[in-house]
Amino acid sequence: MENGNQPATKQDLRELETALRAEIQGFRQEMQELRQEMQGHVSETVQNVETNLLKAFYHFAETHHQHHGQLDRDNSSIRARMQTLEARILEIEKRLNMPPAG
Repeated sequence: MENGNQPATKQDLRELETALRAEIQGFRQEMQELRQEMQGHVSETVQNVETNLLKAFYHFAETHHQHHGQLDRDNSSIRARMQTLEARILEIEKRLNMPPAG
């Protein structure tokens, strides 16, 4: 097929077919390599997202735990103050000789 004006021979067609098959096979290999590379990137991205989500969740849980602890301390403090007030009222009632209400 050196002369572009000559009709193609069967040999020319076979050579073209061989060349096209080789090129198609090369494209298939490149596509397979790209597919594997993309799968690697997707897998890595998913792992990064999972890691970031877990970090965010743990941070939230830690903050929530601290807040809950503070509420428990506040609740204990309020209970202690209530007990003190109840004891004082009981002492006043004793001094006035009044029976406790309720």
